[in-house]
Amino acid sequence: MDGQQFNAFIAAFQANMAAMVAAIPAPAAPGAPTPKISVKIPTFKGAPKENVMLWMLQVLNLFNAQGIVNEQTRIHYAATGFEEAALHWYLNLVAAAENNAAFADWTAFATALRTAFQPPNFEQYIQQQIRNLRQTGSIQDYTSQFRNLVGQIMNMGEQDQITYYIEGLKSATKMEVSYRAPATFEDAWKTAIQFDTAMFGLGRPTNGNYH
Repeated sequence: MDGQQFNAFIAAFQANMAAMVAAIPAPAAPGAPTPKISVKIPTFKGAPKENVMLWMLQVLNLFNAQGIVNEQTRIHYAATGFEEAALHWYLNLVAAAENNAAFADWTAFATALRTAFQPPNFEQYIQQQIRNLRQTGSIQDYTSQFRNLVGQIMNMGEQDQITYYIEGLKSATKMEVSYRAPATFEDAWKTAIQFDTAMFGLGRPTNGNYH
């Protein structure tokens, strides 16, 4: 994903969230203050394995939920989640900027953060983890791990998700799910859960004794 695609993605996400917020019904009592939820900005340290894009989407989601629209305010709030390398990066840029305004707007901030901390091969790294993922415990744990990894890749195709998911299943489950030829990822994991439950009983942990 290049810089132009990234900016378009962020803009589309912001527009979508704004539309969702606008669709929320107004409070029954006119003039009543908008309720606020006490939340903490997620931590971002700038570590090599952190996904900066997911962090930014989490932060934007919080801002939209809280009604924080001023872009400089968003940047200042977002920075409260920085620690270690990310915090040093931010403080150095602020110190070097005139009037402590290091970024013209949120897009400039997001682009600079992505350039600084997202490795160019990050998605390839996650894809390799997906290819190497294998079910060693319960089907629920495996599915949860798989979803977490897939969620870090933008626009991963449905067929690729199905193929990688089935490939990582234990042999007996893999054969059953492959035989059913699921058309969607949802079909694949539901079939895997049903087979696991039928074979080993609801709530019983799977182990490595079947192949």
